[in-house]
Amino acid sequence: METSAISGTKSQISRITIQEARERLDRREKVYFIDVRGVPDDYQIKGSVCYEPIVILSAEHIEPGIPKDSLIITY
Repeated sequence: METSAISGTKSQISRITIQEARERLDRREKVYFIDVRGVPDDYQIKGSVCYEPIVILSAEHIEPGIPKDSLIITY
């Protein structure tokens, strides 16, 4: 487990492959994609939200629209 630099709380951070993400979506698991590349473009995953990394790092709280009961995948 790693400690979050923002809140000091414990959180589990792991990597996931594209295939694993597809399998979770196929099983209709709750998955929330956050595009942290900085600028939306034609390659953004449908349904994902786009944030600049500095905005996330400087946030004092999680955006209300980010579901806490979903797997959150950043790319």
